[in-house]
Amino acid sequence: MCRNCAKLNYASQQKSGMDEMRLKMERIVERELGYTWWFRDYPDMPIQDLWHIPKPRYMRHEKYERLLKEFRQLQKDYERAFWIGLTKISYSREIAQAAIQHINSL
Repeated sequence: MCRNCAKLNYASQQKSGMDEMRLKMERIVERELGYTWWFRDYPDMPIQDLWHIPKPRYMRHEKYERLLKEFRQLQKDYERAFWIGLTKISYSREIAQAAIQHINSL
């Protein structure tokens, strides 16, 4: 029996938009910037809340700044997606209004 007949899909097809953003942030930090020990330095902090990423020793400043800018934009997009998701599942009008105000401030 093949995957189509069994109606199976790949794990990558089950990822949400937020999962893809988180994985891209991890890819930038770990592969591009070579900071593989971020989880050891900040054990209780998820990748989307990481605030300090050291510059690799021989990387040009322009490339480092470009990668950091991309990482920061992904952080903002992730936070925006989080708050939008919160407004969708929120039953409380006050929580939804606070979330919309926070989204507009980003």
